[in-house]
Amino acid sequence: MIWLKETVEYRNWGLNLLTFSAIATFLFSVLQGWGIFKQLQLIREKRSGESVSVTLYSYWFFYFVSFSIYGAGAKSLAMLANSFLWLPCLLVLAGLIKYKQIKITEKIGFLFFCLMPILMFFAPNRDNLFTVYLFGILIFMGFQPFEIWQKKKSESVSPQFLITFFLTGVFWFFYALAINSWPLIIFNPLACAVICLTFVLWLKYKPRKRAV
Repeated sequence: MIWLKETVEYRNWGLNLLTFSAIATFLFSVLQGWGIFKQLQLIREKRSGESVSVTLYSYWFFYFVSFSIYGAGAKSLAMLANSFLWLPCLLVLAGLIKYKQIKITEKIGFLFFCLMPILMFFAPNRDNLFTVYLFGILIFMGFQPFEIWQKKKSESVSPQFLITFFLTGVFWFFYALAINSWPLIIFNPLACAVICLTFVLWLKYKPRKRAV
């Protein structure tokens, strides 16, 4: 209870941009979580993780774990709420391990990403490290459209997942403009562009219904 009273949301509650952003963050975190669970559901239904990037979900899992450390240090309930997306990411990874053959490079990547929360915990300047992690998402998001293009299949990739993350990126872009946050202003349009590319490839390689 004492920690709750020290959070930025509690101390600044009222009709202001911070309160609006906190509420919106909670709502969009739920939306993102739903999108990731739809991806998990599709993997289980198809009993296949083909064309779903293990590297992307590995990075996301450790990114959100690191974000929980960052959010706790910043005393932000909104950040902590968003960081709980590590759980659905972990479940998707478990589904991929069960239904997909994991490459040695993907295993090495997972072990390398394990260092992210450790570095965040001991980092003297967490803000700079968080920015590095944020833009790292762009690199590993590129693995998803590449894998669809490489496999020429997209039936195991959830369109709901892509749509929810695109909507979230649009929200954060306009919020970044409101608070004049240049890292977020630059990041979100690029992230939306990668998601759009992924969606185009998803449409191109999704199974076609045969005419009767």
